[in-house]
Amino acid sequence: PQDDSGHGTHVAGIIASENNNIGTVGIAYNTKIMCLKAGNSSGHFLISDIIKAINYAVLNGASIINMSFGSNTSTLALQECLADAYNSCLLVAAAGNEGGCVEWENDDHSPGKAYPAAYPYVVGVMSVNSKGDYLSGFSNYDDKPYNNTEYEIYAPGENVYSTFPNNKYMSMSGTSMAAPIVSAIAALLR
Repeated sequence: PQDDSGHGTHVAGIIASENNNIGTVGIAYNTKIMCLKAGNSSGHFLISDIIKAINYAVLNGASIINMSFGSNTSTLALQECLADAYNSCLLVAAAGNEGGCVEWENDDHSPGKAYPAAYPYVVGVMSVNSKGDYLSGFSNYDDKPYNNTEYEIYAPGENVYSTFPNNKYMSMSGTSMAAPIVSAIAALLR
C-alpha cells in the first residue's frame, strides 16, 4: 500500500527496517511484516476498513497485529472483530495522544480512553521518554491497575528515529511510535 503521510512507513521501520548500515535498523529486522492500509489519504479510519484489515491479517497468518491508531469511541463491530482475532494473535495498540487518564469518565468518550487499546484483550501501550523515567506529556495513561479498561505497558515514544517515504528518515513522537516497539519485542519473543 502507498503511505500518504509517512506514519505507516515510520511504524513499520521501527519494527522491521533492514539491517543494512543505512539510516536505522528495526528492533525485529528479521521479521516479516504484512503492511495493511486501513486509513484514507487524510488519515481518517472507517471501522469497516479496520475490520477488513484485521480479518485479512488473521486469515493470512499474522501472529501479532500492531494498531498505531485509535478513537475515543468504542464500537461493537470492532470489539467483536478483535475478540475473534485475539484467539490467534497478540493485539498491540497505541494508547492515544490526548494526555488523558483512561479512568477520568465512566462513558466510552473519555479523553484518555483510546480504542482499541482500552479493550482488555489488547495490549495498550503508553509513551515514556527515551530513558523511561517519565510519562510523555501527550500520552494517555492508566492509573487504576486491573480494571476493565487497561493500558498495560510503557515504551519509548518520544523522538523515535525511523524510516520515512522516499528513502528518508526522521524522528516522530507519539504512542503510535511506542506501540511498534512492543510489537517488535513480541515478534522477537515469538
